[in-house]
Amino acid sequence: MFNPTKKLQRSSQILSILAKYGFKDAIARLPWKGPRSAVEHAIDVDNISVYARIRMALEELGPAFIKLGQSASTREGLLPKDLVDELKRLEDNVPPFEVDIKSYLKEELELDIDGHFQEITAEPFAAASIAQVYRAILKDGTQVVLKVRRPGIDEVMRCDLALMRDIAKILTMYNDVLENLNLLLIVESFATTMQEEMSLVIERHNIERFTKNFKGNKLIKVPRVYPELSSDHVLCMEYLDGFKVTDADEIKRRGMDVQTLVKNGINLYLEQVIIHGFFHG
Repeated sequence: MFNPTKKLQRSSQILSILAKYGFKDAIARLPWKGPRSAVEHAIDVDNISVYARIRMALEELGPAFIKLGQSASTREGLLPKDLVDELKRLEDNVPPFEVDIKSYLKEELELDIDGHFQEITAEPFAAASIAQVYRAILKDGTQVVLKVRRPGIDEVMRCDLALMRDIAKILTMYNDVLENLNLLLIVESFATTMQEEMSLVIERHNIERFTKNFKGNKLIKVPRVYPELSSDHVLCMEYLDGFKVTDADEIKRRGMDVQTLVKNGINLYLEQVIIHGFFHG
């Protein structure tokens, strides 16, 4: 259960962030009572589009709201294109959190870190809303990556998801379209997904299951995971170099056949869904 005091403090912070980005009308409809933190550095709303302000507010609101925005960015048929374009920017623009990675790993894994790793980079090379990723080299020279969860993310997520439920309830009272979309059900589904996504043990098990499903398939390369160097907050896996399948310029630079890539991607997707009944991104 989340702390009610934390929920009150968080709701106050959310109200301030919404006010900072010019969403005073939205604030007036929210059901929360109590003091609101002072608004610092309110932006000039006349010079920034409403969609850009939505994206900026989501970024500042934190992990749960960033993930919600990322999820919404895939609904191109339901949302305005300009809004979708802004929400897609959330994917690669999440600021990293500061942490002494060796101390973090020592406390979480309860291992002699220097006895298992030759090297661990001090700075992450990728950061997302729930976790960030570091390059490392094992004692045997194997290159790996370490995915680590943001400290305190559990309580923040529980609090934010509870507040999202409040927001969904009030929005359905004021908007018939959202009521017909069953917004509360959408939020509950999103909450379930987030709770599962925060568990790196579940992610490791999914990778292991995916590996078994495609054993012997020469077109599929799955990174090896290291259970002895992993936990619910840390995931250690083999480093694989690559690029996004949407990077058309890189595909062309490498002389790869687009039609073959498309065919392989479709076959991979269909085999996961139809044959295995298990999809892992």
